This record gives sequence, C-alpha cells and structure tokens, in this order.
Amino acid sequence: MPAYPDVDTIVAALKDAADAAIVPRFRSLQAGEIHEKGKDDPVTIADREAEILLTQSLAALLPGSVVVGEEAVSADEGILKRLDGDAPVWLVDPVDGTANFVAGKETFGVMTALVVSGVPVLSVIYAPISGWVVAAEKGAGAYADGERLPVNEDPASFESLRGAVMTHFMPETIAQQVASRAASLGERLRGLRACAFEYPAIATGDRDFALFSKTMPWDHAPGAVLLGETGGAMRYLDGTDYTPRSQRRGLLAARSPATWDAVAGGLFPEGDPY
Repeated sequence: MPAYPDVDTIVAALKDAADAAIVPRFRSLQAGEIHEKGKDDPVTIADREAEILLTQSLAALLPGSVVVGEEAVSADEGILKRLDGDAPVWLVDPVDGTANFVAGKETFGVMTALVVSGVPVLSVIYAPISGWVVAAEKGAGAYADGERLPVNEDPASFESLRGAVMTHFMPETIAQQVASRAASLGERLRGLRACAFEYPAIATGDRDFALFSKTMPWDHAPGAVLLGETGGAMRYLDGTDYTPRSQRRGLLAARSPATWDAVAGGLFPEGDPY
C-alpha cells in the first residue's frame, strides 16, 4: 500500500485551521462576514480563511500534491481540472454545512479527501465543536474517534429502510415522483445539511442511505472512502460507481449494496431519470 500522510497529521492540520478561522466565529459572525454564492448557498469569512490555511498545510504534507478547494473553485471553476491531472489532489471543504454554521448549529465539519489518479484513497472528517474525528484509508479500514467501524452486510427491504431523500435541487417532475415513492419507505428523514454528518451516519448504521442531487467532489469524496471501508455502496442512479471526476446529477449512498439496490429499485423503478 502506498505511504500517504499520517492521519494524525492531517487531523492536526484540520484542527489548526478550525481553531484559527472557524471556532472563534461560531455564533459570533457579523453581518458583513456572511455572503450568498447562490440560492441556499452561503459562504462566510470562516470558509475562506480556513481554506487558505488548509491549502497551505495539506499541500506541504505531500510534496507534488495540489489542492482543489470549494471556495477556490467558486472563484475559478478551472481549478476542478486538477482532478484530471496526474498529481495527487487534496479535496477540501473548509466548512461543510455552512448553513448550519451560520445558524449556530453544531452540525458542521471540516473535510478533506486525498484523490490519486481519480480514486479517493484517504479521508478525514473533523467536527470542530465536539472534536469528533472520522477517518478512512482505502484498504486500511475506517475509524470514528479511533475505534474501527465494522463492515455492514445487512439485508434490506425498501419498506424497512430509513434515510434522507433530498429532492431540493432536483427538477420538479423528478422530485414529485421521488417524493411519492418515498412514502413507502420505513421512514423518510430530513437531510442533515452536512455531508460531514450524513456519511458517518450511514457508515455507523444510524441511517441506511442518502439520496443526493448535487455531486460536488469535496462533498462526496470523503464519504466515498468511508463507505468503501465499511461495506457501503456509492453509485450514480444508473448503477455506475461514484468518481470525483464527474459532477453528474443524482447520487445514492447506502450502507450496503443490498440497501442500494432496494432504495434504487423503490425510488427509481424505471432507472436513472436524468
């Protein structure tokens, strides 16, 4: 297995950035420190300053690596092309769950994933308020606060499953069809508005699945490593595996392949609607 930077060192980089730029502003943001990048897409001074710090610290951990950060891409979409290159890429979401952060809720996190040749191989999720850490490395397992997470192999039926069916960014016709079919689930849950919490909830069995419309790589690559090491499945709605090199619409993450099949069959019996 290739030698990647030590997880503890990565955690320290995320913690340092959070302590410097994020935590001091929690429940203390001023009006001029919050902006809207788009509809329902806030950004704060904490996002931007934390990303600058992480871009410097993570690149230094792996010589020759490059960084693709959410806020940098917001300013220059061409930065996404780094994922198509040969250099290892650090994907960075400096404040995942910015809307929760702005609202004073603790459900936000700092996330990074290391992508090599288009494949996510290592990820760290850090929750600054609780100090919770979830880390995973391809072929080496997944851990929550140092305890290894088990591999999920549970059988599943659509009517017994509970998970988030997020249709907010879907075309209206598709959203209506999905909402109607989701009524037959065991329980349709509200999204947590933070992949930093949504993916660990699936990996630990607190939730069975999550359906996403938008698929920006910094949101989902960390979860791809985590679910890959806990027996989960993460595929587009046509059944092909997730890749951070694609931002195609429609992504279903589930705690096991059987769960993925059950949810996909129940919500999209006619296949990929996109």
